[in-house]
Amino acid sequence: MITGPRSIFGSPAHLETSSRITQSMCRTIGEKGKVQSACVACQAPCIDIDSERMYWQNLRGKRGLQAAWTSYPGLVLGFFLLILAESREGVDCLHSGVWAYDTTAARRILEPLGSPLVGFGLPRLLSMPLLLVLSALASIGLFRLLERRLERWLHPSLGEKAGETARQRTRLLASFLAINAFFWFADPSLGVAGPAGGQLIRSLVLIVSGMWLYRGWFRDRHTYSRESTSASLRKQLQRLVPELAPYLDGRSLEDLSPDEVFTLAKVLPVQICQTKRDVYRGVLADLFSSGRLERASAMVQLEELRQSLGLAVEDHHAALRELSISDPRFLQLDERQQALRNVRQEAAAEAIRELLELSGSVDSAAVLAGSVHRERLERLQRDNGLDDDSWQELMLRFGSASPFVRQRLEQSWDRVRGQLAARRSVELAADPRLLPLLPVMDRRLTSLVATVWPGLQPFPPDDPLVARFATLLPQIPPAVRQQLQRRQQELGAAPADGGALDLEHLPPVADVLDELWQDPDPDTALWVLWLQDQRQPERAAALRLQPRSGLPSHPALQRLIQGGGLDRAERLLQLLQVPLVAGLSPGALIDMVRWGRERRLEPGEVLFRIGDPSDIVAILLEGSCQVLRSDGSGNPLALMASLRPGESIGEVAFFSALPRRSEVRAGQEEAVVLVFDAGRFEELLHASTEFSHGLLRQLAMRVENLYTTLGPASQPRRSGAPLRGAR
Repeated sequence: MITGPRSIFGSPAHLETSSRITQSMCRTIGEKGKVQSACVACQAPCIDIDSERMYWQNLRGKRGLQAAWTSYPGLVLGFFLLILAESREGVDCLHSGVWAYDTTAARRILEPLGSPLVGFGLPRLLSMPLLLVLSALASIGLFRLLERRLERWLHPSLGEKAGETARQRTRLLASFLAINAFFWFADPSLGVAGPAGGQLIRSLVLIVSGMWLYRGWFRDRHTYSRESTSASLRKQLQRLVPELAPYLDGRSLEDLSPDEVFTLAKVLPVQICQTKRDVYRGVLADLFSSGRLERASAMVQLEELRQSLGLAVEDHHAALRELSISDPRFLQLDERQQALRNVRQEAAAEAIRELLELSGSVDSAAVLAGSVHRERLERLQRDNGLDDDSWQELMLRFGSASPFVRQRLEQSWDRVRGQLAARRSVELAADPRLLPLLPVMDRRLTSLVATVWPGLQPFPPDDPLVARFATLLPQIPPAVRQQLQRRQQELGAAPADGGALDLEHLPPVADVLDELWQDPDPDTALWVLWLQDQRQPERAAALRLQPRSGLPSHPALQRLIQGGGLDRAERLLQLLQVPLVAGLSPGALIDMVRWGRERRLEPGEVLFRIGDPSDIVAILLEGSCQVLRSDGSGNPLALMASLRPGESIGEVAFFSALPRRSEVRAGQEEAVVLVFDAGRFEELLHASTEFSHGLLRQLAMRVENLYTTLGPASQPRRSGAPLRGAR
């Protein structure tokens, strides 16, 4: 009664909304904890799917429904009249609810009612049903008379629609009076809240039901049909947004009302006449597939849309022929079967979307075609009762270059821009303690780009979506850009506007750190919390209250969360000043401090000698070291190079597995080195790609300087060149 003619809180199932689950549709909980549809369309139309559609379809032709509907007010009044006849307390008995606990009624079934005027002196066994029947008949007669009066009154203005409108409004009045009559006699609080509480409830019901009555009074089948058609029409017009921009006055299609959508269709430019036919065919297909349109009456139901688009009846027949050619089952299934297929496909589509979200891949075609999810997809097809043709039609929605993939790529483009903006914000912060977070953000960008990239392959190079990604190429860090080399030339061929970052609206560094707090690497979270303890203690306190649910942790992070400190924090800050390790991630820095053995060398103290095994590698942190080598003729060792802080020592002999060919000792001042044994250094190389790349760059520079030093004799020799290497 209440949810049928557009209830106040009911879902508008005939409109395109963000939720695919309407009203009381059967539902379940998916693997990610989200509510998803479990409807298999056991009947159509279904009040749980679209109550208003069922309401309008049953407004006429449902035998006895109008009589049952209009009998409700009389039944309510007759029921409470019986209670009053039995009670000596009058209306107070109704408000208190005592009548609901009367256990003696069955023993008095053959006795007459307490009031002879109400019970006619007959036994309760006869007088009670008789009174209820008479009340229902009186109510039916009264509302039938009201319906005829309303029809005569509305006929001059509505014509043929007067009869249906009169019946609709009669039903509204019957529902309004039945509900308020019940609450007038009965107090849901059973007198606990006193007379004022009961009156408050009755007033609230009167106000809400009055709002509902007003909302439905001017609503009719034509309004519902127009809204349904406008939802499909809006979907078809989405692809014409560039051409329609002058007519939208700065608004989007979603902002337009159904009437405005039809008005917009009337002013479509003449030069896109063929597009009008495509729009009409698309609306027709959408309404048929959802079961909201009957094939026999489609021409009449869509007459307003056809006139708005300036199309003739022949265009309608042509659209039907084209749809039957593209889908042979179009003419084989009636509107009920189409609705069943549509609801079952939507339920299966919801499960497939969740599956793709769990996989994290944009290339949905590759995921769905893989053997990993084949068994699950087969079960989905069986559970939703979809035949092979319906299933293949559904799978096309998630194929390469499909609208679903395009939407996912649009979202990914926004995420890439967001990650680039966050990285730029950290770069501009001019805080060396933030630098270790840049490799973390680069890894996130690399993962995102690697996920997005396969989804771009089916699109042509001149597609606007591909061009939008091309605008980001110059801003992506070189390490990440390597993921894009395969089609970088094509992507850069047609760049679109709007790719540049807005430096005035970069996200605050604090917000970036809040996001990195949820990074899967516990060392990154450790660094973020330690950093915020120094930068913004109040934000650090807020982070401690945000649990890293389901993410790994370790004792050092737990100790910091509980208010402890970070081990060897001073050494970590010192490492940030070393060029070789300044670009390392927090995890690599912490590994270096954890695995390295700090050693202090007095002035002139030897770190290793010629002929020693190459079982250690060191990094100079403070002071200087000298590299000395023999010429093999028995002369004293000659100074070959002086090493500065940040340079590695002994890595060449480590990689070549040969004995030392040089001697390394501290210079004229005390030196501090971080020493790694062979096993730990090997672990560091494998654990940190940033450290490996930095070491390779340093070795390459040493080779380049070596060739420079050994060049023509006229070229001045670099005294104490630090990059000759120490073996």
